[in-house]
Amino acid sequence: MIEKLHEVASVVAGAKRLVAFTGSGISAESGIPTFRDPGGLWDRYDPELMKNAEASRVLSAAVREFIQEMLATLEGAEPNPGHHALAELERMGILRSVLTQNIDNLHQDAGNTRVFEIHGNFYRLKCLVCGHTFKLSRGKELSEIMQVLIEAGDGEDIEMANLMPKCKCGGLTRFDVVHIGES
Repeated sequence: MIEKLHEVASVVAGAKRLVAFTGSGISAESGIPTFRDPGGLWDRYDPELMKNAEASRVLSAAVREFIQEMLATLEGAEPNPGHHALAELERMGILRSVLTQNIDNLHQDAGNTRVFEIHGNFYRLKCLVCGHTFKLSRGKELSEIMQVLIEAGDGEDIEMANLMPKCKCGGLTRFDVVHIGES
């Protein structure tokens, strides 16, 4: 095992243009459950729920529960040594960029500046009218969304228009993430 680590370290140290590709495994150590692994989110929640909620613009109690869990999990997560190592490699000029399937913003929180997010980012909203995107700050705006979810009565559906902040153009917004069935 140590020989393999030395071999990897040698390749990384000698690289001129290194790119990292990450998925849920890097954030699992930060307490973010995977989606597809046994015991992951799709074992507990039907992935079709999000697709149907997006189409109807109404959040059922089950979708609200999923979003609450995601918000609470993301808000409590911090970058782990893997995230920090990639950020350090970038600072050293070895790592050119990170391509990630993760939506948790932890690479940016650790200090990476060139992050390409394949599935989007839960800390970014996108306007459904004009397409403008804007960042959410950790804590403040997500806490407001969480409060709306908590205040809704059990079994009560919520319209997305009452949950998400509005765009400057007045349009509805959504989390800028790829949902099931989207390209």
